[in-house]
Amino acid sequence: LTGTDTITDFESGIDKIAINKSVFTEVTGAASTTAVTVEALGEAFAYDEATGALTYDADGVGVGDEAITVAQLQPGALAADFLIIG
Repeated sequence: LTGTDTITDFESGIDKIAINKSVFTEVTGAASTTAVTVEALGEAFAYDEATGALTYDADGVGVGDEAITVAQLQPGALAADFLIIG
């Protein structure tokens, strides 16, 4: 995975980010049409409320593959804003 998507008009509680399990293989949740929190995606994902950075760590432990920023959102809290697909 390379690059960072910048999302400038994301509204928590209204908009959703689709996470594809075939791309993000460390996602632990099941595919569903019900939105989940970033914590439900598993240890491989993290969101920094202060910076708005959504990061993915392919090995999920911070050793080996380093976490990469996959999306840059506006700083602030997130709700159940993620859909797991694939």
